[in-house]
This record gives sequence, structure tokens and C-alpha cells, in this order.
Amino acid sequence: MPKFISDRPFTDRLYVELVNAALLNAGGSPDQYRAGIEHAITNGWLWRHDSGTYFKFIPAGAELFA
Repeated sequence: MPKFISDRPFTDRLYVELVNAALLNAGGSPDQYRAGIEHAITNGWLWRHDSGTYFKFIPAGAELFA
């Protein structure tokens, strides 16, 4: 993920298409992507915007990467 983010300006959003593309390019499947996102949301690490186009880390999730 650091390489993936390094060429873009920092924002507080994780765009769905960029995260999905990174996972698929690394050999992951759509089912693995969906399961991982749902796991992160269930554990309170991510919040999904109502539009479904991006996620944000919530405090518990941000602490995992601090």
C-alpha cells in the first residue's frame, strides 16, 4: 500500500476503485476484497460513505497504521 499511495497527494479518503485495483493487481479476488472491506467495517476500522465510492479510517483503524 505505501507504493500505491506515494504518487498521490494525501487525503483522508480511500477510494474504492484504487483499493480494489491494488488488491486485484496483487492477485486477490473480488470475493477477498469484499470480505476484507466488510471485516474492516465490522471491526470499526473503516467507514463507507453512503455513495459507496470511498472509505475513511475511523480512529480505531487509523491507530493500526500509526
